[in-house]
Amino acid sequence: AAMAARATTLLLMMAAASAAGMRAIRLAQGVTLPAAADAGAASFSQASPSPRLRSLARNGVLNQAVTPRSHSPRCSLPPEPSSFTAESCSLQALLERLAPLGPVRTILVAPGGAAILEASSDSARWSFKTTTMPSGKTLLTTALPPQPDADIAGPLFEFHLDVGRAARASLGISQKTGGPIVRIIDVDGGGMLTLLPSKDHLDKFQAMIDELGEEVSLLD
Repeated sequence: AAMAARATTLLLMMAAASAAGMRAIRLAQGVTLPAAADAGAASFSQASPSPRLRSLARNGVLNQAVTPRSHSPRCSLPPEPSSFTAESCSLQALLERLAPLGPVRTILVAPGGAAILEASSDSARWSFKTTTMPSGKTLLTTALPPQPDADIAGPLFEFHLDVGRAARASLGISQKTGGPIVRIIDVDGGGMLTLLPSKDHLDKFQAMIDELGEEVSLLD
């Protein structure tokens, strides 16, 4: 009701301004207005609205007509920049989101399918490191360090991704396994790496898809 009243008042004020403008034009042309007309223009904004105006206001028609565009949600300010938004994130941020959904199976297919490398790892223990190579490219290393008491010199599992080549990631449910699947895709549209989080975390992965969408742009 309050919004309808404000809409009606705004419409009446616009009409009053129009009447005042017409009066100024006629005065400039030397036309003398009768006192009644002058008084009517001055008091128009205080006149009671007609039944039709009141009906339009009650039905919300006037509210729709005078709602400022700045009140539209599409005009709101963008969110603060971060490494992860609803449509884009850094490669490391994506892997960090996937890490708790393990164990994760990592699949690398050689060009032409001549060889396929697969390995499962305890992704909850993944560590990440970014290295700038002498060539200028940036590599993101994902590694699984050995247990403190293990007699192993290097990491149990490790892969490297060229951050500059990784353009986007697709998130979905595999028709073959019925479980989560993530594909890292390069700037030419080719597959770089496939990750299969555990089916035990399917609900969490589906929530991640609902939040981010089925395709995420990867930031450098």
